[in-house]
Order: sequence, then C-alpha cells, then structure tokens
Amino acid sequence: MGLCAFFTLQFTQRHKTIPVAFLLIILGIGLNVMGYTQEWGISSVGHFEFILPSFNLPHLNMNNWLQLVEIPLAVALIIYAESYTSIRTSALK
Repeated sequence: MGLCAFFTLQFTQRHKTIPVAFLLIILGIGLNVMGYTQEWGISSVGHFEFILPSFNLPHLNMNNWLQLVEIPLAVALIIYAESYTSIRTSALK
C-alpha cells in the first residue's frame, strides 16, 4: 500500500492542480474503514483521545523571570525600532 502511494505521488507530480496527496489520504482512510487494510495485514494505530493540555505558569522566582524576559524584551525593542525607521523612511519618500 505504501509503495503504491509512493509511486502514485511520483508519477503524478506534474499535475499540480490535482491534490493527489489529499486524495491518497482519503483513499487510505476509506480502505481502512472498509476493512481492506486488516485483510492485507496492516494494523491501525488505534483510538486517539483529543484532550487539550491544561495551561498553568511555571513556578519561578523573580530572578528566573527576569532572565526569561530580558532577551525577548530587547529583541522586541530592536524590532520596533527597525520597523519604525522603515515606516518613517517610506513616509518621507
């Protein structure tokens, strides 16, 4: 099944308007649902649980927070200064 998909992708590369990879994914899912993959000895991955992780901030002391913020803040200021000068230069033209 994998070799068939690989050669299909290789021989259809010149047809850029056809979403061949998407069609192969749909074909593979369809073959799995119809049970052909079980007959061919290809096992399914199984059931997936889609659970969003919980969000919480790490417990850091003040020194670690300052180390964490100092470089991104400096980069943000540099980006702001560069964008301001490029906008000003464009406006003066």
